[in-house]
Amino acid sequence: MHFINQRKIFYTISSSLILLSVVVFFFAPKNFGIDMTGGLQIEYTAKTIPNEAKLAEVKKQILDTYLFEGKKVLSDINVYSVNTSAIRADIGLNIESDKQKSEQRTADVRARIPQIFQDNGVVVTESSFISVGQSFGKFVLDRAYLTLVICCIGIALYVMFAFRKSIE
Repeated sequence: MHFINQRKIFYTISSSLILLSVVVFFFAPKNFGIDMTGGLQIEYTAKTIPNEAKLAEVKKQILDTYLFEGKKVLSDINVYSVNTSAIRADIGLNIESDKQKSEQRTADVRARIPQIFQDNGVVVTESSFISVGQSFGKFVLDRAYLTLVICCIGIALYVMFAFRKSIE
């Protein structure tokens, strides 16, 4: 096969794939964890750890039923067992600009989530609590985008330099 004769087809395919990659990267929804979006990480101890199906049921009930002041405030939640006696809940929260209301919401989550576990037959007690701010995640994400752009420019410059004599 004569690749040089078919170069326009290959240029078109390559350009289309590059354009598609850029569009998907910047416009497809991303599933960031609470370390990027902000939220709560609560670890509970339990006498018996339920199976994954039960934890999935608890997660679904929390997402479906939890309201704060009549509004859904949870963006996502991940409930999983950590070891033989602990359950961790990573709770993504929607952005709240009012600091006092944010603190009330956090207190409400900490009080009501164990009750939902108990309603599902899992008795838990809170053993650790971490509130993750959104600003650190934004900083890391901004740096990641900047690093990606710099790397792409560096690769393009290297390729131009490496093949500078092949153009002549």
